[in-house]
Amino acid sequence: MVFPALLFMLASVVSAADNNSSQEDFFNMPLESLMDIEVYSASKHTQPASQAPSSVTVITQEEIKRYGYRNITDILNSVPGFYETYDRNYSYMGVRGFGRPGDFNSRILVLVDGQRLNDNIGNTALLGNESLIDADLIDRVEIVRGPGSALYGSNALFAVVSIFTKSGSQYNGGQIAGRFGSRRHTGGRFTYGSKTDNGIEFLASGTYADWEGDRLYYREFDDPSTNFGRTRNDDENLHNMLLKGSYRDFTFFAAGSRRQKGIPTASYETVFGAEDTRTWDDYTLIGLSYNHQIDEDFSILWRLSYHHYNYRGHYVYDDGGLYENKDWWKGRWITGEVQITKRFDDHHTLIVGAESQTNIRQDQKNWDFDVYLNDRRHSKNWGIYIQDEIRLTDRLTVNAGIRRDYYDQTGAQLNPRAAVIYQLTDTATVKLMAGRAFRTPSVYELYYQDNGNTAKANPNLQPETIKTYEAVFENRFSEKWRGTFSAFHYQVNDLIDQTIDPDDGLSQFRNLSQVTADGYEAALIGKWANGLQTRSSYASVRTLDKANRSSLANSPAHLVNFNLIYPLLENKLFAGLDIKYTSKRKTLSGGHTDDAVITNLTLTYDNILKNLDFQIGLYNLLDVNYEHPGFTEHLQDKIEQDGRTFGVKLTYRF
Repeated sequence: MVFPALLFMLASVVSAADNNSSQEDFFNMPLESLMDIEVYSASKHTQPASQAPSSVTVITQEEIKRYGYRNITDILNSVPGFYETYDRNYSYMGVRGFGRPGDFNSRILVLVDGQRLNDNIGNTALLGNESLIDADLIDRVEIVRGPGSALYGSNALFAVVSIFTKSGSQYNGGQIAGRFGSRRHTGGRFTYGSKTDNGIEFLASGTYADWEGDRLYYREFDDPSTNFGRTRNDDENLHNMLLKGSYRDFTFFAAGSRRQKGIPTASYETVFGAEDTRTWDDYTLIGLSYNHQIDEDFSILWRLSYHHYNYRGHYVYDDGGLYENKDWWKGRWITGEVQITKRFDDHHTLIVGAESQTNIRQDQKNWDFDVYLNDRRHSKNWGIYIQDEIRLTDRLTVNAGIRRDYYDQTGAQLNPRAAVIYQLTDTATVKLMAGRAFRTPSVYELYYQDNGNTAKANPNLQPETIKTYEAVFENRFSEKWRGTFSAFHYQVNDLIDQTIDPDDGLSQFRNLSQVTADGYEAALIGKWANGLQTRSSYASVRTLDKANRSSLANSPAHLVNFNLIYPLLENKLFAGLDIKYTSKRKTLSGGHTDDAVITNLTLTYDNILKNLDFQIGLYNLLDVNYEHPGFTEHLQDKIEQDGRTFGVKLTYRF
C-alpha cells in the first residue's frame, strides 16, 4: 500500500503548492474535460466518468500523439492493470494478473465505433501492428475494467476496450505521413476528411508499413546446425484502410487490414530460421449505424455489420526433407443490435437492447501431404439486456443490469451486475460494484487438432465464468489533480487453459476448477494550462489456482506506470515520457522473467515548417535487456524483447 499512499500524498502536496502559486492565472484552466470526462462504454449512454458503474480510463488523441503510441497495444500498456506479452508474432494483453497461454486477447472485448472486433473462430482481438485501425486515426479509447457481459455478452470478461475513430471534420483537409525507423522500417499514410455544407461528413485513409527485421539470437538454438541461434525471419508487412461517412442520423463505416509476419522463434517445433514460416491475417469490417433522438428523452440506436476474417499459417518442418504444414481459418459473420434509451427524468435512465450474431462460416483446416482437419461450422448467438439507472438522491445513484445470452455450442448464460455510486463531497465519489461475466469457448479451442502433430481438440469445454466485487474511490484534489483508488476480488470458475498433456505431449485446452485474484490499483492524473500533463499508477494483484495452490503463469504482481507530457516550447515542442515497471513473471516451466523498467521518450515538434509536424520516438531508451514468458508452442521459456529502437514520423497537412 506504500505506492498508492505516496500518490495521494503527492497530490495533496502539489495541490497545496498550486494554491500558493504566484502563477495561478497561468495555470488557471478548467479541467472538467479531463477530471470528469464523459464516457459512453461503461453503460451504453453518455455520462461523466465519475458516475459510470465501472473503473474507467480514457486515453485521448492528444496523448496518443504526444506519447508516440504506435498501436493499440502501446495504448493499453499505459493503462493501470494492463501488461503486454509479445511472442514475436502477435501482441497479447494481460489484465489484472490474467495473461493466459493460448489467449488470443479473447477475454477482452474490443469495439471500434460500437462494432465488435473479436473474430468468430478464435475470439481474437488484433491489437499490435496487426490491428485493424491505425493509431493516428483514433480520437479516444475508453477502457472499462471489470465484467461487461451484462451489457456486451461473451468476451467482456476482464475489460471492454472501446475505440472511437476521428471524424472527417477533425481533419477538414488532408494529411500525408511518412515513417521510418528501426528494424529497417518504412511506411506512410494518406488521410483526407471533410464536412460539406449540406451536412455530409466523410473520411478516407490508407496506411502502408514494412519492417525488414533485424538479426535475432535465441540461445536455445545455439548450434552450428541452426546458424548458432541467429535468424532474420522477423519481417512484417501491413496495409490497412478506413472509410467513414455520416449524414444526419446515419453513419457508414468500412475498414480493412492485411498483414503478414515472419516467425523467428521456430514455434510448434518448426525448422529454425525457415523464412517461409509465417502468418497472414486479413480482416474486413463493413458497418452501418442509425442513432435517432426521437425527442429529448427517447432515442433509438441500431447497428448492422458484416465481418470477413481470414488467417493463414505456414509452418516449415523437416522429416528427411523440408515440407510445409498449413493452417487456415475462414470466418464470415453478421452482427446486429437494437437499443432503446428512455430518460424518464434527470434522475432515471432505462436502456433495453437486443444483439445477435450469425456465424455464416467458422471454418478451420490443417494439411500438408494429407488433410488432418477440415472443420466447417456455422452457428448463431443472441442476447437481450436491460439496464436501469436511478439517482435516488442528489448524491446516491444505483445502476443495475442483466443480460441473457444463448449460444448454439454452449447454451444459455445469465449475467447480472449492480453498482452503488455515492458522491461523498463535491469532488469525491465512492463506487461499490458487483457483477458476473462469461466467455464461451471458441471453435478453435473446442475443435482444433492437427493429427497429433502439436494439438488435440476438446469438444467438452465449458464456458468460463467470473464473479467480481470492486470498490472505487475517486477524488478531484484540485483543478489540476485527480486521484483514484480501487480494490477488487475476482473468482473465475472453469478458466479455459492451454495445457500440455504429459501422456502424448500435445497441447489441449482444458477447464481449470477455480482461480481467484485479489488486487488494488491507484492512479493520479494532473493537467496544467500550458500543456503539461502527467499520469501515474500502481497496480498490485495476487492470483491463485486453487487446484494446486500456486499463482498463475504470466501474472506480474506489481505494475507501475508513469507518463509525462512536458512542453519544451510553448505550443510547439513537446516531450512525452512513458515509463513502465513490470515485476517478475512466472513462466510455464516454473521459472521467472526478471522485473524490468522500460522507458520510452517521444519528441514532437508541431509546425517545424508550415503545416509540417516532426516526431521522433525512442523506445526502450535505456536499452534494457528483458524478456516475456513463452507459451506452450515455444521451445523458449522466455522470449527476449527489443532493445533500444527508434521511429521517425513526418506529417504534412494540406
